[in-house]
Amino acid sequence: MLLQTLTESGFFNPFHEIDGLEKEIRGIFNGRTFGGHSELNIYKFGEDSVKVVAFLPGVDAEKLDVTVEGDRLTIAGSFAEKDEGSCHLRERKCGDFSKIVKLPFRAKAEDMTAGYGKGILSITVNRDDEDKPKTIKVDVQ
Repeated sequence: MLLQTLTESGFFNPFHEIDGLEKEIRGIFNGRTFGGHSELNIYKFGEDSVKVVAFLPGVDAEKLDVTVEGDRLTIAGSFAEKDEGSCHLRERKCGDFSKIVKLPFRAKAEDMTAGYGKGILSITVNRDDEDKPKTIKVDVQ
């Protein structure tokens, strides 16, 4: 069966079907990632500290959630969605999202700090003491 979509002028538009397919695929991943453009940087400070910076304009700060388990950092939240009537084209991200980032070490959760302002989430993560390399003194006999 061939699906054909006619434009208002009555001509076949093959790109209309492709646009529909793209929307369906994006819908599958909705709520699991930031979307097509994950805007996140991780800066390393020595061997024991990193700073994670996520660019999240339009995210409701009250719905932002940051958790850590071992070496996995999870950032979740919701892009604010304004109901402005029927939408002809939507390129702005909206709805729930979640992103899991693998850190270069196990995190010390009690030392983590996070701040959010002007659409930028900044998280400082320190290495867990149990994860740091240990030097063992060798006794000479």
